Amino acid sequence: MFAEAPGSGRGPESRSAPLGDGLAELPLEHLEHEIETLAAHISAGSCRWLELVAEFDRRDGWWSWGVRSCAEWISWRCAIAPRAAREHVRVARRLCELPRIRDEFRLGRLSYSKVRALTRVADERSEAGLLELATHATAAQLERIVRGHRRVTREEANRAHERSYVNWSWDEDGSLYLRARLPAEDGAVLLRALEAARDSLAEKLPDDGEEESKSGSADPHSEGGSAEPPRPTYAEALSTVAETALAAGPGSALGGERYQTVVHVDAAVLSDPNGGANGGGQIDDGPAISAETARRIACDGPLHRDPGQGGDALANGPKDPRDPAGPAPGASVPRSLLSVPGL
Repeated sequence: MFAEAPGSGRGPESRSAPLGDGLAELPLEHLEHEIETLAAHISAGSCRWLELVAEFDRRDGWWSWGVRSCAEWISWRCAIAPRAAREHVRVARRLCELPRIRDEFRLGRLSYSKVRALTRVADERSEAGLLELATHATAAQLERIVRGHRRVTREEANRAHERSYVNWSWDEDGSLYLRARLPAEDGAVLLRALEAARDSLAEKLPDDGEEESKSGSADPHSEGGSAEPPRPTYAEALSTVAETALAAGPGSALGGERYQTVVHVDAAVLSDPNGGANGGGQIDDGPAISAETARRIACDGPLHRDPGQGGDALANGPKDPRDPAGPAPGASVPRSLLSVPGL
């Protein structure tokens, strides 16, 4: 619950043995400086490597090896997972079109994580502004910014539905192995359902303070035991969702308004007669969706308007699905919110 101060009370069992080579004797400030310096060198080296990949790809150097793509050659010759190799090739190609980002990357001022995020949305017009954001944001913050900046076309949304799947197989030990790919809006609903199931399971766990030991005492079983029971896993939550669906039948709701999925969208998108020329929407703390998907969701859930955008105050309409107690009078949220009930 609370962050541990440097050098405070960490048990010896959580520490690893020193690596040797005199590292244990180095001052902490020296370690910090060298870690940051080498991280910048790694970024600069990654930029050079991606520039080489881009040129190798431009010349079709991979063709003579009998492979199907540059990514396949990178995966084979550089021992990189296929998915990561495809992402490397994508970033390498985009860097050729983004000189400012490439220059900062080359100097070690941008990490690969930030460059990877920037190359998803940056173009000639937005490069400078996004680069300014990248210098002040963390990699995680930049990922969220990029998700909100990106616009999904109708073709991309249709392709996401066409590529969706759920595969399963039985492992040697009898376990069920699942692998799935879902469109953004369906994936968000699934995550909400899992969170609802985890909360439901957590509420059913016995309270350690009420659970008596064999001697009849209500004291904890051990002095070092945790005051809170472990939170149920997503695997347990998935099993609960399946059991609930079988017991209640298809079409029943689980979790109520607390677990609705929130989608941010401009009001103009919902009334756009041009099929999404004004942009799209974004799932709360999730990826962007197309305008067509946002309008379809609007038909299924209530709409909450921001007073600052010409809508009615939230206090006068349905409550914000993210707050079970409802909004305070005069409260507002950015732009418009579409609520999609969970499973």
